Amino acid sequence: MRVFLQQSVLRHLGAIAVAGGIGLASPGASLLEIPTELVVEVVEETEEPGWQNEDRQRLLALVAEDQRVVVRARVAEVAGALGHETPDEAEGLLARLAGDASPRVRRSVSRGLESLLAHTDPMFRAGLVARWSTAEDASLREAIARSLGTRTPTLVTDMALSELCRDPEPRVRRAAVGALAPHYEEAPEEYARVAMRLVDDPDGLTRRIARRLVSRHA
Repeated sequence: MRVFLQQSVLRHLGAIAVAGGIGLASPGASLLEIPTELVVEVVEETEEPGWQNEDRQRLLALVAEDQRVVVRARVAEVAGALGHETPDEAEGLLARLAGDASPRVRRSVSRGLESLLAHTDPMFRAGLVARWSTAEDASLREAIARSLGTRTPTLVTDMALSELCRDPEPRVRRAAVGALAPHYEEAPEEYARVAMRLVDDPDGLTRRIARRLVSRHA
């Protein structure tokens, strides 16, 4: 029964995609006709073998238009987890969702980026970090700053975090200083200098995070 329902959902999604493509309906509104749990199940099904990359990416891109936060958040996480197969497409989808109005979706974008960084080759990782760290859109800079708070190695993590900690946007600096802790042992003097710059930051939360970090490693 569940398989039948999922197949019905896939057919419905196909019809929505066609209608949206010819301007007959808004995908976001039409997706609301499908129960949330079924849409999420279909998104999670894309992690299973047997999907063509193009079909998977098309489905995730469509469902990213869903008006429900839980659906968009799951799309971001799955897109990142599958990104090693089609990294450029995954990056594009995550970039679309990085500026989402929902904090939950934005956090899921950062988790998706963590997965993408963990499962792609070193050159792609370095390029991704460089692109997002220097993007005009502060949402992308914040997302990459938050995602760098893991031990996944990239060739430019230290430079990226150093620059992101100088960002004009408080939310970006906040995310960047929060990402310093896991990397402290890699280059203690460098990261201590970066954190020290923020102990008197105009943003109160950034200041508190930096002071805790400096105190912990004093």
